[in-house]
Amino acid sequence: PAFEDDPFVMDVKPDLYFAGNCDGYATKVTEAGTRLVCVPTFDTTGQAVLVNLRTMDCEVIGFADASQ
Repeated sequence: PAFEDDPFVMDVKPDLYFAGNCDGYATKVTEAGTRLVCVPTFDTTGQAVLVNLRTMDCEVIGFADASQ
């Protein structure tokens, strides 16, 4: 247990925050400037997400047969 501060609270706002194993791709930029990215489950969608770290632009790429 943490008595003086919570180790799970981020004091610094990240530039990029992503969550994996999502149902589909989604992205949003918050008011603070953080790019949020939902990365879809690869084994069911066959999709991956590329993020340009200079511009924070996202692109979804797909693979023809991800089940094999």
